[in-house]
Amino acid sequence: MKTLFLLLLSLLVAACGKELELEIENPTIIVKGSSNINIGQSLEFSAEWNFPGDPKDLVWTTSNSHVTLTPIYDNWNGKQRYNAIQVTGESAGTATIKASLKGQEATLYISVSTADLSNWTSTNTTGNSSSSHTWTFSAVAGTTLRFNYLVSSEANYDVLTITLDGSTIVTASGEQSSSFTRTFTSSGSHTLVATYSKDNSINSGSDQASVYNITLNN
Repeated sequence: MKTLFLLLLSLLVAACGKELELEIENPTIIVKGSSNINIGQSLEFSAEWNFPGDPKDLVWTTSNSHVTLTPIYDNWNGKQRYNAIQVTGESAGTATIKASLKGQEATLYISVSTADLSNWTSTNTTGNSSSSHTWTFSAVAGTTLRFNYLVSSEANYDVLTITLDGSTIVTASGEQSSSFTRTFTSSGSHTLVATYSKDNSINSGSDQASVYNITLNN
């Protein structure tokens, strides 16, 4: 009797499992990520699906060898997050990122744009002059902008000013060296401008300003 009961129970469980699978009329997988990244930028993409499937069986592919895919591991336990992938744009162009699982496939088209994040050093050394540089780039929500800056000048008179999207974020003069970090809360285009302005009095220090080590990371 006990054996018969266990057999009936196993058949019932199997039948329930089949019913659950049949309820999913439109199995779907989707990929979440940005459609635009900059050269040298790395962003996290993730996949979600509404049907039974082991994340370990998820297959990620890229159509462009210069848009690379790197596994992501949790910092706290070192285990791979199979439903996520890091996408890095190594050169300008386009790519198709695909995630496939149990015959279902999702596609996301991305564009890798050129973002000039090169270092800059002021060139003006005469009185009543200024030199500046502008960087433009795109960033998705969660992207962090970081850079270092230094100035060696006549304090309070020869000044380095840095603005981000029209707002002043750095004002420095004299002998200063520091860094700046900003994490964007929404996606969009941004403009970073550095200007070194001199008055007509004495020169001090190296009479120069620099912005360097500019990075965008997600």
